[in-house]
Amino acid sequence: MTTSPQALPGFPIPLTRLVRDAPPRQVLAQNGLTFKAQCITDPDDSTATQLLVTLASNEAGTEYSSTSVYFGNMQTIGPSDGDVQVICYSTTLAGTGFFGGIAATIVKPSGLVQNGTLAIGVGVLGADGVVAGTIG
Repeated sequence: MTTSPQALPGFPIPLTRLVRDAPPRQVLAQNGLTFKAQCITDPDDSTATQLLVTLASNEAGTEYSSTSVYFGNMQTIGPSDGDVQVICYSTTLAGTGFFGGIAATIVKPSGLVQNGTLAIGVGVLGADGVVAGTIG
């Protein structure tokens, strides 16, 4: 039996300020999907900052896709994968700044479809890193 995709209303990821080398912060948990964000010291350059966004799913076979030029990827994740990195930005690439319009689509085998847009920033708004957006 095939289940028709079900689109749900959007869920905001409020502007979240991140402190470098602090533990990951959960920024959204909805419909069995959990996004976390973290700023860390870049492993390749101790003077640089990396911003990481991860996604975890409670359903095996969940598809994540982003067509963003710099942050685009496609991967299949499930509960056994834990937190899977879906965005990574280092200030070694282009310095500090704010990057918006990172599109994402998440599809679960059960039929749940979530589309959204994320924005990240490093060294802006008085924080080491920031993340915001809407998934839904």
